[in-house]
Amino acid sequence: MSPSSGSSLGQGAPAYTLAALQAELNRWGPKYYSKDGAEPLLFLTVLLLSLQFKRGLAFLLKSDMAKAYRLDGIHLALALHFTGVLACNTDDPAAGAPLDLSLPDAVASFGRRYVASDSSTALQYYMLAAELAGGGVKEQGKLFRELLVQSKDYGTLLGGGGALGSGGAIQQFVPDPKQRANLFESVAYDCQINQQPDEARELFMAAQKPRAALRIINQQLSAAIHASKGAVTESVAVLLSRGQAAVEAIAAAPDPTSRRDAEAFQQLQLIRQMVELAGQGQWDKVLQASSQLSFIPTEKARIEVCKLEVRQLDDSVRERMSDVLQILAAAISQAKSSPDSRMLSMLRERVACLKVFVLDLDPSITPQVYERINACVREFS
Repeated sequence: MSPSSGSSLGQGAPAYTLAALQAELNRWGPKYYSKDGAEPLLFLTVLLLSLQFKRGLAFLLKSDMAKAYRLDGIHLALALHFTGVLACNTDDPAAGAPLDLSLPDAVASFGRRYVASDSSTALQYYMLAAELAGGGVKEQGKLFRELLVQSKDYGTLLGGGGALGSGGAIQQFVPDPKQRANLFESVAYDCQINQQPDEARELFMAAQKPRAALRIINQQLSAAIHASKGAVTESVAVLLSRGQAAVEAIAAAPDPTSRRDAEAFQQLQLIRQMVELAGQGQWDKVLQASSQLSFIPTEKARIEVCKLEVRQLDDSVRERMSDVLQILAAAISQAKSSPDSRMLSMLRERVACLKVFVLDLDPSITPQVYERINACVREFS
């Protein structure tokens, strides 16, 4: 055959396109390339060599034949995405949608396997999933919040809630301190909206927003005092520790509002002591602790001043007013057996003050409180 005749034959032959090759390969299906599914990676190799990358991922991530290779599918998806291969769109369009699943969801779902055992590893997959979803603060924040809530591993993820320089595992993905602070603050607000106060508290601390953290701590501590009857449970101990850390951070740059929050924390500490002492029957110490609460009158001349102070109390403290008054009335009642006439006179004056003090004091004061104080007054009549 002469060169000219060969050239003539080549020019007349139809072009064999990539689409035609893919259509021919897809016509046979995965079982054709792997007898009884024994070698599923052969079909994957066919798909990748024919530039059907998305279809290859779908096979690894969804096919029953490739169940043993799900982890490889996740890592292959990440490699193909970050090298830009998935953006080429070279899959055969005639074969239908090549990948009818969300890669960000698939990667995040795989990361959830590590939430309980290794939050750092889980975070890597979560942040990779966020990158697959667009890489914005919103995507990062959503998945980071989920991990915090599920793992409760604040120390590892946030760096112990200390200064931002300590970083935590998130530092690898958000190295800039300012950007990290913005992320923490944004996620903290989302946690507040979604009724996740523990996470919001630790995020605000890590973002160097101690005042915002302390306001959450005060609300949590107020509720915990009532629920635990003043006992220092594990959760209460955490609140006391984190509250003290927040107060110390606020002291470095005080302002009037921050001082009010710090004062509320100190008042709640006293109230907790009173509730705990009452449970132990240490009524004399209850009376001593109550004298440190400036909004409780010990003489008639201070009644109106104390009423005004109650109206200015932080909500977290005002919510415990009924507890404080009931315990104080019980302590006065228990102390009436004292043989000291001066002590009895002082107690009589205190309970008389309380009777006037509680009138129109606050909507949170329950009828039981009025009844308990009136009963105490009658005991001294």
